[in-house]
Amino acid sequence: MIDRYEKLIADFVFERKEIHNSVDRFSSHLGEWEALVWGGSPKAYRFIRKNWSAVKDSYCLRNRSNNSISESECISGYYQYFIKAYLSYLHLDLGKGPDRLLTVCHMFTDLCIILEPDNIRLSEISMDVVNRYFNQLDKVYKRKTKETKVAALSSLLGFMEEKGMLVQKVDLINPYKYESSSYLKKKSISRKIPTLTTVNAIAEIYSELMFTNHSNQSIEVSSFDRMACAVAGIVFSAPVRAAELDILAVSSLKEEFVNENELCSLIWRGSKGATDHQKHIHKDMVPVIKKSFEYLIAEGNLARVICRFYEKPHESLAAC
Repeated sequence: MIDRYEKLIADFVFERKEIHNSVDRFSSHLGEWEALVWGGSPKAYRFIRKNWSAVKDSYCLRNRSNNSISESECISGYYQYFIKAYLSYLHLDLGKGPDRLLTVCHMFTDLCIILEPDNIRLSEISMDVVNRYFNQLDKVYKRKTKETKVAALSSLLGFMEEKGMLVQKVDLINPYKYESSSYLKKKSISRKIPTLTTVNAIAEIYSELMFTNHSNQSIEVSSFDRMACAVAGIVFSAPVRAAELDILAVSSLKEEFVNENELCSLIWRGSKGATDHQKHIHKDMVPVIKKSFEYLIAEGNLARVICRFYEKPHESLAAC
């Protein structure tokens, strides 16, 4: 019975070998069918035999020349030809790039650490094999790497099931995809949101530089410091990525009255053909963003005059 599934695998390998060898351009991109290394550095796919105790040490093979890898260091031809056929299918038929192919190759050579010693045929992959694979991943790799490898394995098993190559259906659920602890969540949030201490420090610096008159004090404040504070005031008033505010017009601050209430909005240019963005400013932050615009407009007056002069050099400088 198993021979029927193995015949489908053998037919797939034979078919892909014929296709692979018939397309010179893509074959040379991946590698010759019999080569022990496909691709070029750093995206080289080496079909090497690993062991779990030294799986990380195997990365040193990346620094070796392609010709220095011997056949005895690679997985057996049965497994090697299948993964070559699968990689060729991913690249030629699905258009997958080097990064995806490299991930799949690493996943499969890791899987062969379990398959090859026990002579487990590919059609015999079951949940028992998958669970053993999970146990070994836990001992070697970090969570994100495990998630990526299992996602690649899930795609491979889904392909094999679709082609009728598996004796048993393997209901694979990636156990690492939703793995998260309260510590990781807090760490992720802390990277995106500044702490209250940071916000208070920025507010204090902003107040000192933007709202205090330093004309009668010995402190020296550079224009760069004031501009940085002005941009910070805008970003805190209308939360937006600072990189999107590369070009703000003098009229970007829109003020209007609705039922005797002043409404203030920030308008900035949309990117990639999108319409202009408009974000409401909370009333408590209106004085801050007005101060920021007041400073930036005053600081950029001379630059605007020079730009207008270069646009119309025939006109007098006074007209600019």
